[in-house]
Amino acid sequence: MIKKPSPLNPDGANVAIDANALDKSPNVSAADVDRLLLLAETGKIQLIVPKGVRLEMLNPMTPAEVRSTGLSQIFTYNATSIGGGRINE
Repeated sequence: MIKKPSPLNPDGANVAIDANALDKSPNVSAADVDRLLLLAETGKIQLIVPKGVRLEMLNPMTPAEVRSTGLSQIFTYNATSIGGGRINE
């Protein structure tokens, strides 16, 4: 017997996003953005904003809604190894 594949379950997933993932521009479905934000707000997924995207969101030309939402997410740092294998931010 062949099993049907289960639907993908995003519970607990970390999702790296770009600023465009939060932009409700005319080219993007606002419902899709709202669903992504709802999944994050309810703890189903954790949004992660890479450092370069975080810097992009700090630009004053970035829509305020994108900035306020994106900047509150977990973000990454540049990390480099220094003597002894320690990580320096």
